[in-house]
Amino acid sequence: MEPSPKGRPIRAFKESISREEVANVMDSIVRELKVLERAEYREPERAWIVPLA
Repeated sequence: MEPSPKGRPIRAFKESISREEVANVMDSIVRELKVLERAEYREPERAWIVPLA
């Protein structure tokens, strides 16, 4: 029930979690996100990368 950064190994557990519980946790996580001051453009992907904390 916490965000996983890119590159973190995946661990799966067989648990029963309701959709509402996941939605509530994600709502609280998204409210705490902050956009960092730097962004970078990646030419091959033609995409902007905006880091979050």
